Amino acid sequence: MEALPGNSFVVRSFLDIPDDESDGTNLLGDRFLCRGKAVLLAGPTGVGKSSMVTQMAVEFALGRDFFGLKPERPIRTLIVQAENDASDMRDMRSGILQGAKITPAEKEVIGKSLYYTTLNPTVAGWIRSASQWNGMRSI
Repeated sequence: MEALPGNSFVVRSFLDIPDDESDGTNLLGDRFLCRGKAVLLAGPTGVGKSSMVTQMAVEFALGRDFFGLKPERPIRTLIVQAENDASDMRDMRSGILQGAKITPAEKEVIGKSLYYTTLNPTVAGWIRSASQWNGMRSI
């Protein structure tokens, strides 16, 4: 293994990849999400991306499985929202908390573990333009 001249990245032989998969960075499923990484969910408007991600984040905040994806431990989540405003998020929250029968104690845990932000229109527009140029939709 050695760095290429003028570059900071290391090039290795395919056979030099360690056999031991337990590097301690796994957070979710079988390396579906690892520490220091991110997940992007893309799809058409109105299919339920935000609802699914929010419900998943609620379950992960409590350390619960979501459709077979099991967190290694409770996970703190920041949802970066580009389409829904605070009113949309409030309605979503109400439905999720009621449907999942979340207890007051669980709400307290979720309140310390799940956050969201809404992109300002300029940044959101830039992301939409970039993703549409690539043939994707952003959330």
